[in-house]
Amino acid sequence: MLATDTKNGLANELKTMLRQVMIMLESAYSVNNIMYVSLRNNEISKMTDTELVIKAKSTAQILNENISYLAQFGVTAEIIANLNSLADTLSEKLTVQSVAIQNRENATQLRINIANELHDKIAKISNIGRKMWIEKDEARSNDYIMSSGSGSSKTNETVTEPDIMDDGSTNSGNG
Repeated sequence: MLATDTKNGLANELKTMLRQVMIMLESAYSVNNIMYVSLRNNEISKMTDTELVIKAKSTAQILNENISYLAQFGVTAEIIANLNSLADTLSEKLTVQSVAIQNRENATQLRINIANELHDKIAKISNIGRKMWIEKDEARSNDYIMSSGSGSSKTNETVTEPDIMDDGSTNSGNG
């Protein structure tokens, strides 16, 4: 979650920066100008993080190629460098997030495998106990029968979604 939060923060920073660059470009070009149209960030809020990185890198490249003209409208080498830097950092954070997700999935699969092995061992021991008592005492033999259901015999409590309070705090709804 931390990797995702960091990545989302960077993505928002990059979107803000791209919007600021577009304001500068509106000053430099008419909205029908081919340069403006090629750089336009339509529906930037709907872009995936990967699309956002690509858009930022391509925008930075075009800005760099036209910096001599765009400088009079506030586009500087520093802005272009910051745009590239944010795009690179977001790309790195996407990788960090992917690795964190993969690590979480691997850990989950490992827990599942361990639980399955444990279940198999308990089932084997239970079966041995059942067979030991089958001829001698049916009641004791039945004590070794494992139920086919999964989980505990307790009923599951219903957990409600937290309510957002007016002051920003949350109420879990479960006491």
